[in-house]
Amino acid sequence: MKKLTIAFILCLLIFSLSVTTVFGATIKAEDTKLEVTDQPVCTIQINENAVFEKKLTNVDLENKKLTIQMSIQNNAEKLFANKTEIFFVIDNSTSMNDAIAENTTRLQAVTSAAKFLASELLKQETIHVGVVSFSTGDNEGTITDASLKLAPSRSSEDIIASIDAIATDPLGERTNIDAGLSVAKQNFSEDCQNRYIILLSDGVPNTAVGGPILTYSGEVATKTKNTLTSLANSGTQIFTVLTGVPNATESSSNKTYQELAEEIFGTPENPTVGSYYYIQDSEIEETITEDILSAIVDLTKNDLYNINIYDYFPQEIVDNFDFSYVTDATMGSISREIITTTANNTITNEQTNTQNTQTNTSQENYILWHLDTLLPQESATVTYQLSIKPDINQEIIGIVLNTNKRINITALDNSIIDTVPPTTDEQGQEYNVDTTSEVSPKIKLSSIRDTTVANTVIPQTGNGNLNVTTFVFIGIIVIVIVLATVKIYSSRN
Repeated sequence: MKKLTIAFILCLLIFSLSVTTVFGATIKAEDTKLEVTDQPVCTIQINENAVFEKKLTNVDLENKKLTIQMSIQNNAEKLFANKTEIFFVIDNSTSMNDAIAENTTRLQAVTSAAKFLASELLKQETIHVGVVSFSTGDNEGTITDASLKLAPSRSSEDIIASIDAIATDPLGERTNIDAGLSVAKQNFSEDCQNRYIILLSDGVPNTAVGGPILTYSGEVATKTKNTLTSLANSGTQIFTVLTGVPNATESSSNKTYQELAEEIFGTPENPTVGSYYYIQDSEIEETITEDILSAIVDLTKNDLYNINIYDYFPQEIVDNFDFSYVTDATMGSISREIITTTANNTITNEQTNTQNTQTNTSQENYILWHLDTLLPQESATVTYQLSIKPDINQEIIGIVLNTNKRINITALDNSIIDTVPPTTDEQGQEYNVDTTSEVSPKIKLSSIRDTTVANTVIPQTGNGNLNVTTFVFIGIIVIVIVLATVKIYSSRN
């Protein structure tokens, strides 16, 4: 009986030591010291204008708390935030009186489309519209070949009347685009911050300010091109529409009219300045009322849509730190706590070079910050805190830890939608921007007290080691066996 009692006591001691070993792999937070070993700022350029930033904003070493701020900003300028002036520079040479359809001349088609475009532009409160006509006159080869019909105005009635008043001049047999551009340039207001010129013509210039006249190439082309370039260099955005240009060769230069036009304006694919449309008369309305309108008043081109910011955390941070918000997101919605997802990843035979496929389980921990839109000059921030738990895994002592695993951002950028078509994510949202950064502040926990507990890995469920439940179960079985043995032995005696 004495031997059995001793055996029973030994079993209890073994069980006790086993359980102590399991729980002995933790250390009290109060027995540790926190230090920041690296404090980089995670900066992600989402597109040309939008930027994301994540950084440590405060470190409380005494209480072992880290404060982290995430921010996103769209630095694009608001479209038409300041006074904007747009000049229509319209050709009224005699060729503009050519009929292009039944009861419609080229000038009528151009001015009709211009009036519609002006009405749409005036919907923006900062836009003013001016009107200039040009051809040639009594003093051909001078700036008087162009006429200011209306200085920049917000009066729809005055603008429409000024465009309607443009008529072909019997003396205007030639085309002095240089004069038309120069008059518009002289009449922009000094306080105007955004300048546009919409040039509408049916001919290649054959005269310029200061001469020569009746010349399609050489000095005329050079002067006209220089005026265009000077305007563009001063910040004026230029839209040029050349319509109904003859498909023929000009006799004095032995070049086609299209080739002569390219000397000055370039090509639609590679324009000298701004945007260049070389079109047929049948395309006048669509080009002016749709293409130019959308190019100028694309209020969404600098907006960012469907923004998803995923902030992934390492398992060591999730296990040993509590997560909480210091300030809520100023825009959009964000996960209220860390989300944990588990995925089964199948490895194929080709990857493993084995007969059978293998399945690995991976786990991700993250918060998701979603914004529907981020407009120009808008910004948003959110701040959260990581606070050390009362008991932490001793295995992380002395090891440098990343505070986050990575940042992944997806978004829809309208400005590149033609070149980068969007795809659809699992939530059905479109995106064509997908960028990631693994830059992370780094920390280290050190023990400030000597401990005799072995630095062993805490057994985890499913990793091939025994966990606490297993030890308890084994202990109970041992105790039952010992008690049964004692009972049997006692009954025999």
